[in-house]
Amino acid sequence: MNGRKNVYTNMSKKPQSLGAFQSDLLRRAESFANANDYPDVSIGRRETEKGYRFTIDIVVPELQEYRQSLFARLAKMNGVHPDVFGKSFKRKSLVFTITGVRPNATKNQVEITNQNGKVYVCGWDMIRKHLVDDEQDVIRVH
Repeated sequence: MNGRKNVYTNMSKKPQSLGAFQSDLLRRAESFANANDYPDVSIGRRETEKGYRFTIDIVVPELQEYRQSLFARLAKMNGVHPDVFGKSFKRKSLVFTITGVRPNATKNQVEITNQNGKVYVCGWDMIRKHLVDDEQDVIRVH
C-alpha cells in the first residue's frame, strides 16, 4: 500500500552506464526520503520501445492515513462498515484486498488488489456481497 511520490533529479553529468544512472537515482530518492522521514524507498526499471522507464516508490504514511479516512467516509455513505478497509476476500479462487477508493468515479469506486499486486476496481455492491453478512451485519474475513 505504497503512495507514489515523484522525485525529479537534475542530472548535470551523463552517467557512465544505465546501472550507474539507476544507482544514482536510488541514492537521490533515498536522500529525499530520509530528509522527509519517509520509511521506505524502492526503484524499478522496465524496458520500453524508447528506452527504459524508472519508477520510484516511496512509502508515505500520511497518504495511507488519508486514504483510510477517505474510504471510511465513502463507505458510510454507501452502506459499508469502514473497518473493511485492508480486509481480504476471496472471489473465483483469487484473494483480493481492499486498498483504496476513487472518489471522483461515478461507479466502481473501490480499489482492490490481488495477491500479485495488480489493482482492480469494483463497486460497493461487490464489497457488501463478499465481506458483509446482511442478515447479521457482520464483517466476514477470509
